[in-house]
Formats: sequence, structure tokens, C-alpha cells
Amino acid sequence: ADFAKNGGVAYIFTGSAGHWNLQASIPNPDPSSIRRFGRSVAISGNSVVIGSYGGGAGIYSRSGSSWTLQDAVTGPGSIGSFVAMSPSSVIVGSLSGVYIYLSSGGTWQRRAVIAPRGGGVNSAAMSGSVLVLGAPLARNSAGAVFVYSRSGNSWHRTAKLSLSSHGKPELGFAVAVSTIKTTTRVLAGAPFAGRNKCGAAYEFVHARAGWREKATVVDPGCKRNDNLGWSVALGGKYAIIGTSGNRGGAYAQKLP
Repeated sequence: ADFAKNGGVAYIFTGSAGHWNLQASIPNPDPSSIRRFGRSVAISGNSVVIGSYGGGAGIYSRSGSSWTLQDAVTGPGSIGSFVAMSPSSVIVGSLSGVYIYLSSGGTWQRRAVIAPRGGGVNSAAMSGSVLVLGAPLARNSAGAVFVYSRSGNSWHRTAKLSLSSHGKPELGFAVAVSTIKTTTRVLAGAPFAGRNKCGAAYEFVHARAGWREKATVVDPGCKRNDNLGWSVALGGKYAIIGTSGNRGGAYAQKLP
């Protein structure tokens, strides 16, 4: 809730038997210098990372029902505007690139900085050893998605995903990734795709033959400015794709 009073707050809910209950609220640790705390969040196991608007991010750990600040991540510019997390890694992003922290002995240490050429990074997602960065302003706002693979503490770019169509769809405004066995799926939102900016989401799949664009999800009921693809989430073959425009809402979709 990044527009809440006192600089923002993050809420954590737990589910049981189909019901969700508020477990904890984490307030802005420094409202005088951190703006819009809770702008971005990610959770993995008993850890959560909470970003802000240019004020970095906090990594919290759980003990019972209590959450304690374990580490703080700071940096230049818009750092903290988007985050991602896996059991052993934290990604804290800014427009110029991302900072990667790895867990070691209960602390988080910065191991790498990735800054794709041209900057304009707006989103990140991780699955196992795969890192995906969305750069919607790349290629004159056509957008692109950069795929990285981890080897030890190093990350190497393995692919650049883009569309063959023209226009300024801003591919990569939001990204999600899922890896099952030997198949990796990337879902990339392009909220300004189409003549009327109805938006779309594009699925890219990597198997033994390499990357290929496999599916496109659009909103058939859109007339103008729905911006489908503003946010995306992916679990296996199932996707949730959000909008931000006229109608608002989210769509659940099973991908082919």
C-alpha cells in the first residue's frame, strides 16, 4: 500500500482452508527519506523483499508471526521500484539495471549488477537459475526482454526476446517466468500494443530447439485503452494478466 499514510506500508496475509487472514503489517522504516514504501513486493519462503520509489528495498525475515528487517538495499536513482525474489536471491531494480543479492549465512550480500545496454528496465522475474528483465523502452519503445542464466555468482545473457511487429507496444513492461523440467516459459506484457492501446501479453517458450514466440493473449472485448499486460504472473501453463485502463481487472488464462 505505497500510498498509505506515513510513507507506505506492506501487509502480509496467510491462507488456511481457503481463508486469508492478515498476519502482519510492516511500516515504512524511515518515512522522512523513503517514499512509497510497498511500491513493489516479492516473497519466498520466510523472507520478503519490499521496495519503494527510489528509496531502496528492505529484506525481512519471519520468525513465527513476526517479521524483522534483515538487510537494507540502497543505490542510485529509482532503485526499489521493482523487486523479485527466489529462495537464495533477491533482485532490486531501477531504470538503469538491477542489483543482485545472494543469501549467505543469514545475511544478504551484493554479488552482481546487471545493466542492459540502453537501460529502461521496468520489471524482473526469476525462476531457478533464470533471470528475466523487461525493458519496455528499448528499440524506440518496441520493447525487449533480456534472459540471463546464472553460473555460480555470475550471470550471463543468453537471449534477447522481441516482437517482429511494428509500433510501440512496450514489450517487457511486466514479465514473469516459470521453469518446469527442461522447459522455460516467459510471459511478457505489452500494454500499449494495438492501434487502440488495448494491450497484449506474449508467451515465449524455450526448449531444446531454443526460444520461440508461442502464444499471444489479447482482450477481445477491448475498445480502447485497456492496457492488457500492465502486470503479469505465471505458474506453469497458467497466467494471470492485469490491465490498468478503462475497465481494469485481471484475466486468468491457460496457455497452450
